[in-house]
Amino acid sequence: MSTLARTTLAEFLGDAIVYRSLDPLDPRLPRYAALAPLIGLPTGAVPRKREPAYAHAVAGLLRAAASLRAPSGGIDRVLLVGDTRGNDATAFGRICRAGGWPGIAFIGVDRPDQPAGWEVSQEGERTLVFSTRWRLLDALDAFCWERSFPIDERTVVILDIDKTAIGARGRNDGAIDRARIDAVHRTLRDLLGRAPAWDDCRMLYERINRPALHRLTADNQDVIAFLCLAVEGGLVPAAALVDDDASFHFGGLGDLLDAVDDRTGRLPPAALDVQRRFRDGIRRGAAPEFDAFRRNEYVATVERMGLLSDDAPREERLAEEITITAEVRAAALRWRERGALVVGLSDKPDAASLPTDEMAAAGRRPLHRTEARVVGDVGRGTAAA
Repeated sequence: MSTLARTTLAEFLGDAIVYRSLDPLDPRLPRYAALAPLIGLPTGAVPRKREPAYAHAVAGLLRAAASLRAPSGGIDRVLLVGDTRGNDATAFGRICRAGGWPGIAFIGVDRPDQPAGWEVSQEGERTLVFSTRWRLLDALDAFCWERSFPIDERTVVILDIDKTAIGARGRNDGAIDRARIDAVHRTLRDLLGRAPAWDDCRMLYERINRPALHRLTADNQDVIAFLCLAVEGGLVPAAALVDDDASFHFGGLGDLLDAVDDRTGRLPPAALDVQRRFRDGIRRGAAPEFDAFRRNEYVATVERMGLLSDDAPREERLAEEITITAEVRAAALRWRERGALVVGLSDKPDAASLPTDEMAAAGRRPLHRTEARVVGDVGRGTAAA
């Protein structure tokens, strides 16, 4: 495994990136409010990744992006590179169905305790490849060629960002988790005027960020960060979130917020304001949003890109520094050269990815234009079983 020179996500994505808002960074593409009525979607709340309308919106944006290159240009197939069997594979299937496209998805993770190889699953015109090594992305071209699936100017390549293009799952994803813990720690300090020791904050975060509590948190980082605030602010006893059936006892996030409403007077004004806005949003049926946490997540993330010195040990770099995945970068550059449209897709909110005007004035750059080291194995992929 090698560490290469620094670069940015923009090297292989440009501004062709769409975050949770479904407002592309490329100003030539329509924002969601303008796109939605054109494709028969409501213009109210922006759909989330798990909703069918999300796939229709993404398919509309992909067609708009393809038309920028050639008005008569179209899309014949979709290739996705991601890191989760759940969210990424599900979104891939829905996007392909929404667009009427065949597709291949490469779902990668480094599993050094398992043999290098991949498992293939076929679902109609969609093929899922689950790989135990990111370096096997090198072998995907031959796999596609054997299935008459050329990666060319009629192909859209969708790259997941977190734990795929950066912070490769199984190798470097711990650094992304550490950035989120950094953000929780800073948010508690900012809103409560104090914060636990970093390791205590990590243990609290990990306690809440467990699959056993997904019925309560929906695996949503805004909710997880808010529950950390609720525990540290004295609204929710930490012991209440130890029980794996906590979500059952509370009945859901709305019930939890109602149950602690009479305790909010103990919060400092800034934290109380956040709690009320979070609660009111949930009662209206809005998606949970914790902007203070997400702004801190942006800062914590870009601070961990290029964090260590050039001579830092590899193990330390992979644990502490967020790096660009060499295998994903090499494949994306190769596919762009063949004419494929390469797009970054992320469920991360804009607040966690872009600087405020004040931050930009101080020299902060958008996440995709912040330099990071490139780490990984390239040119060593072999055909998988």
